[in-house]
Amino acid sequence: MSKTVELKLIDRLALLVLLDGFKSVGSFTSNIEKLAHMLDDVKQVGISDEEKAEAKLVTDPVNPQLLRFDETYAKTKSVEFNDSTVDFVRAYIKDKEDQGQITAADKNLIELKKLFT
Repeated sequence: MSKTVELKLIDRLALLVLLDGFKSVGSFTSNIEKLAHMLDDVKQVGISDEEKAEAKLVTDPVNPQLLRFDETYAKTKSVEFNDSTVDFVRAYIKDKEDQGQITAADKNLIELKKLFT
């Protein structure tokens, strides 16, 4: 069963960071099939150069790890995720909650939790 989610640009950025964590979860060989499905989803979530330009997406000059963009120009994108991705996102967030690692400051994870439930 797949799940279709409407993602704002900020949600897509947060999701790309979260999905990047899959590479360090479990043994690669046991997750190769899931990884293949998730890579297909990552392609849909990725942000094109055209979208970056439209949203005026830039690296923060003070902190290069932060990205800045104009929410006014950032478009929402509908993405259909396969079960592997949905299960991973839900499990990742649940694990963080169970460990008490999600606080009110983690608004991106809180938003992803809402979108993926």
